[in-house]
Amino acid sequence: MIVRDLKPNTKLVGVSITYKEYDTFKLHIFSTTKSRIDLPEDELSQVKRLEVRDAEAYYFLNNGTAHLIWIEEGFSRALQYELIGKQVSEEILIQIAETMSN
Repeated sequence: MIVRDLKPNTKLVGVSITYKEYDTFKLHIFSTTKSRIDLPEDELSQVKRLEVRDAEAYYFLNNGTAHLIWIEEGFSRALQYELIGKQVSEEILIQIAETMSN
């Protein structure tokens, strides 16, 4: 067992937003020091590489759930975004991502 002292601080490291209308969409945003996106091996064959918001992005389906993942640089740290939707097309996820503002 690993135990560590969780000292309170005011630094935000991530956020998860769920939007429930028509269908459910989730958006996860968190700071990252990684310059890569890790995916399980069984999903790698289904991954489509594209560009979203001037960043390299990856789209894949997992059991009817669509995922769009990208990392944006240029902030005080890199931010990783994951937009998830059930029974939604790739085009809809890209449209939602492109209309997001900073």
